[in-house]
Amino acid sequence: NGHLLGALRVDPTPCKPQSVILGSEHLAAWAKCGKKDADHPVEFYVSDDQTITASCLGVSTSFKALDGKFPDCDRIIPSPVNLGDAKPSNFQTVYLEAFTDAAKILTGKDIVPNVFPRGTSSAIVDIGHDEFLGILMPLRDQPSAKMPEWVSIAAEVKTQETVEA
Repeated sequence: NGHLLGALRVDPTPCKPQSVILGSEHLAAWAKCGKKDADHPVEFYVSDDQTITASCLGVSTSFKALDGKFPDCDRIIPSPVNLGDAKPSNFQTVYLEAFTDAAKILTGKDIVPNVFPRGTSSAIVDIGHDEFLGILMPLRDQPSAKMPEWVSIAAEVKTQETVEA
């Protein structure tokens, strides 16, 4: 969706790179199969004519990839992958939950993802799986750190009470 990326190296055998867009309705239907039995992952194959075949537990269906080129993974993955100067960032919690779900599926454990923020650049997310790379985009409108007005008023009143006592 342009806000997060999870890249998993499944088979290190060199092959022709493919970049396709799966419709969310197809991905959601097949994600349920993988959740039911982690020993039988969903396998996706892409043919030269951009037909995607998904297989799990002996059931296969084929459908066409959506038009377009997304994501441009090479553009959003930091190169070289480093943390740089960590700066505070804010993230959508629903996207952090997606990485928690990925960790559960890939490792079988309840893992809280480690997010390494890089200011306005994409953050690197570690879910405890050596073959997984997570990338998370920060919110663009970063709120400034400030104390609510009522805190300063309460502190002022407390100071006045101390002076009068």
